[in-house]
Amino acid sequence: MHQDNLSLNHYSFKVSDDQFDEVFGRLQEEWLVFGAGHKIIDDRKINNYYGGRGVYFRDLDGHILDIQTVDYDLGS
Repeated sequence: MHQDNLSLNHYSFKVSDDQFDEVFGRLQEEWLVFGAGHKIIDDRKINNYYGGRGVYFRDLDGHILDIQTVDYDLGS
């Protein structure tokens, strides 16, 4: 259920390769909008940041979700 006063957030989940394949397969099967980055969530591509795989999409309330198979190196 969408709430008018709900602030939108970004949630990131680290997943295994098998979990990524399962979730990404569902996104494709359902023709949901997804993309390679949080600013490009509609290009129907995945990213390969830091040698892993990642994809961004929105939930029903508009929050940006992403799944990644590796940790991002935020210290660089």
